[in-house]
Amino acid sequence: MTAPAPPRDTRRLRLALAISLGLNLLLAAFVGGSWWRIHHVPHVLPATLLQTAGGKIAERIFERVILGLSAADADTMRQAIDDHMDEIIAAQSAFLVDMAKVRADVAAPVVNVAALRTDVEAARRSRQLLGPVIERIILEGMPKLSLEGRRRLAAYRG
Repeated sequence: MTAPAPPRDTRRLRLALAISLGLNLLLAAFVGGSWWRIHHVPHVLPATLLQTAGGKIAERIFERVILGLSAADADTMRQAIDDHMDEIIAAQSAFLVDMAKVRADVAAPVVNVAALRTDVEAARRSRQLLGPVIERIILEGMPKLSLEGRRRLAAYRG
């Protein structure tokens, strides 16, 4: 005698349970991978700069570029970044100071439009200080990279 087949509702329940379990495992893997990456991948920028919002943005830019390279090419680019670290810190710090002024203008009880406009323009100028530093890093590091590393950077789209 064979056992009767389970009702269709039981099959659907099992399928829904399996799908739910799979999605939960996928979510857990994503969260675990993100946590591991934050705590175990070496940072390009110093920890003091990473504590700022601007530092995290700059770190992500450099990290995306470096992670796609071979170990030797990544070391070359890290060295080029280290050579310009003072400029990076100065540019990021100037931007953060100017943005603090903009935030203070916006949070003031009475908005002084002229002061806000001046501070926004100063923040825009200081934000643009990082671009030339990144250009120098790339121009100095590029000739030292392997052909494959240069091709990867050429294909990089951010």
